[in-house]
Amino acid sequence: MTLGRAYRILMRQWRWAFEIGAGNRKRGMPPVRFFDFWALYREEVRLAAAYPSTD
Repeated sequence: MTLGRAYRILMRQWRWAFEIGAGNRKRGMPPVRFFDFWALYREEVRLAAAYPSTD
């Protein structure tokens, strides 16, 4: 895979993520506040450490 193709795929995925977020806001869902996101992220990291690696 070329670097350009990888970037195109990544940009497409980000576009989809932003479209999903815009659709959710139109339906009345508020954006997640940074500190709430950070707490969720930290909890995910904590839980992931309890599972064996999938490498």
